[in-house]
Amino acid sequence: MSSESSSSSSFQTVNGGVSLFLLTFIILCLVSFAALSIVSARADARLTEKYRQQTEYYYGARNEAQKYLQELDGGSTSAGTGAEFDVGVGAGAGAAGADGVITKRFSAGPHMDLVLTVQTAGGQNASAAASAAGPDGRNYRVICEKTESTVTYNYDSTLPVMKR
Repeated sequence: MSSESSSSSSFQTVNGGVSLFLLTFIILCLVSFAALSIVSARADARLTEKYRQQTEYYYGARNEAQKYLQELDGGSTSAGTGAEFDVGVGAGAGAAGADGVITKRFSAGPHMDLVLTVQTAGGQNASAAASAAGPDGRNYRVICEKTESTVTYNYDSTLPVMKR
């Protein structure tokens, strides 16, 4: 009798093994999907933080550009203390090129600049433009506003390209 009871219990163990295998497989699948979800959520959080920081930098530079335009419209000669001039411009807002075009760069983060190109009213400098204001009362006209990358890439040229 004892031999019959031991053989019947071994059959129950084999039947229990298939369900245990399926349960283990399902649990491993759920755990791996949970881990992938957490990794994906963390990557999305890092990307969102990166976009938030870049947006903050951009709107900070945009606010500086708007302050500069207000000072330019008012005829102030101390416009734009935190920006750099580019083309045909000396120090101050009153310095413009021969055609009255001022290009100014505002830092929009460590890897980006906001570039603002303005033409003063009548192609004159900002102090003389107050008398020649346009129909909307502004002493300037924004020609271009764009963002430029300040990253310099060093390309690897050690592998020669084969030509036929």
